[in-house]
Amino acid sequence: LAAASPQERTLVRTAVALLIQNPQFAAAIEPPYLFSDLRQPGVSLLVELIELCKQRPEISTALILEHFDQHEQLRALQKLAVMEFPGSEHEWRIEFLDALARLDRQTQIQRRDELQARLGSLSDAEKEELRSLLALKP
Repeated sequence: LAAASPQERTLVRTAVALLIQNPQFAAAIEPPYLFSDLRQPGVSLLVELIELCKQRPEISTALILEHFDQHEQLRALQKLAVMEFPGSEHEWRIEFLDALARLDRQTQIQRRDELQARLGSLSDAEKEELRSLLALKP
């Protein structure tokens, strides 16, 4: 998250910002989180935030920031905590869930690309997985 400025609205940054500001959104999703395998900056922090918010459903934005007080990403989290989003809480929830769905899709593409790169050495199960990933719509 630190590499880019908070103004750059990546999917991960958007999801983190919306979750920090609306910790109750974590209740809307269940593990396993497909996107947790995505090799992108901030994904592990997003997963950590989701778990924290699920373990402590009453948690507030201030308590989240306090929890990450010693974290190397604290300054980025503080900026994301005040990032403005147009619309209502209902629209923010939709945007949050959409960001996670798009991260899941990126994870599927990442996995498909990994399997295609090893095409000659795939197990039968991996070949079947690749077939199902190739069948997904872009």
